[in-house]
Amino acid sequence: MAMRYPPIRLALFRCVMFALVLALPPVARTAVLFAAETPQRAKNLIVLIADGCGQAHYDFARWWRGGEPLAIEEHRVGVMKTHIADSVVADSAPAATAFASGILTTDKFIGVGPRAEGMLPGLEVPGDTDMRPYATVLEGAKLAGKSVGIVATSRVTHATPAAYYAHVPDRAREEDIMKMGVYAGIDVMLGGGRGLLLPPERNGHRRDGGDLEAILAARGVRLPRGANDLADIAEGRVWGLFAAGHMETELDRPATAPEQPSLGDMAAKAISLLSTNPACIRTNCFRLCAGRAYPPPAWPPCWASRAEPMMSGGS
Repeated sequence: MAMRYPPIRLALFRCVMFALVLALPPVARTAVLFAAETPQRAKNLIVLIADGCGQAHYDFARWWRGGEPLAIEEHRVGVMKTHIADSVVADSAPAATAFASGILTTDKFIGVGPRAEGMLPGLEVPGDTDMRPYATVLEGAKLAGKSVGIVATSRVTHATPAAYYAHVPDRAREEDIMKMGVYAGIDVMLGGGRGLLLPPERNGHRRDGGDLEAILAARGVRLPRGANDLADIAEGRVWGLFAAGHMETELDRPATAPEQPSLGDMAAKAISLLSTNPACIRTNCFRLCAGRAYPPPAWPPCWASRAEPMMSGGS
């Protein structure tokens, strides 16, 4: 029996198809593609990914809020298969690659085609795709002249955000991933992972001794260090990495890292910056917002409360 969707879902479907021109394959993450509902087409595209989140997390968040419905619920339209090219259990790297590039790939791979060996029964590597880099929707948007941004509470080199701009056969190669991000021309990058921008003499973790922060500064990119710095920026390209590694969870942040902005603060600022970018005004924008689901149990209510401002209005 064919699945039927309400009329409002059809409008959302048309918006997403126009913005992505991409058929989404089976993936291993719950996500929402949320675009402004207009009679003709989407103005902007926002991808929200609750990284590591399953139905149980949403159930927990709902009960934590006293049974109040979550903002995400009115936008959910169904479920999907979650296998990857070589496993019935998906890792973040191939799952996010499926979202970003529209391909099934191998465990731990980011932005490249699957390895020919070890495919699940019934699956084959399509054509000459063995470990070949695949373009992402963010890269396509950038090539089309659109402004692009990424917001994450993890390191921005973690598998889920990295899948939108990097191409490596091992998610652990985060130094390489960070370098790819620096040269990808991303207009707004907010999250954690500053240690991977810096050499050891600047309290960083780069084993190659490179200073990628200096490269960003030389290109005129603003580099806020905390919530107050971020709040003071009203325009331009911005890379705000507010922790050496992952940022603090929302329940712990006020006590342990009050200088860090919240996910809601970063998401709102990214929307504001991209909306005032001349390129965005001219051709519109693509934005990714990813919240991480660990360490539990702090994260589920964090997602429910902090993502709600983004999901309750159009863009």
